[in-house]
Amino acid sequence: PEGMMQALLPGCTIAKFRCTGPMPGSLQAVNSRIFNEWLPGNSRYEFASGFNVEMYTMGDIHSYDYSSEIWIPIREKKK
Repeated sequence: PEGMMQALLPGCTIAKFRCTGPMPGSLQAVNSRIFNEWLPGNSRYEFASGFNVEMYTMGDIHSYDYSSEIWIPIREKKK
């Protein structure tokens, strides 16, 4: 559509994290946990690239059951 851009992203493995609850708090909370807890504490995977994707569903973004996702590129850590 007009005003939109297309970007090609490199092929990679994606870790998907579900966010449930009102925006933007639910998304911010999950994002913080990914980068402050999950990635630093993960012995197998690391962040693979300089981008992440946020996926938003249709619905009331202020609802306690609103669902969205954060997708981050990951790769196995070198041994």
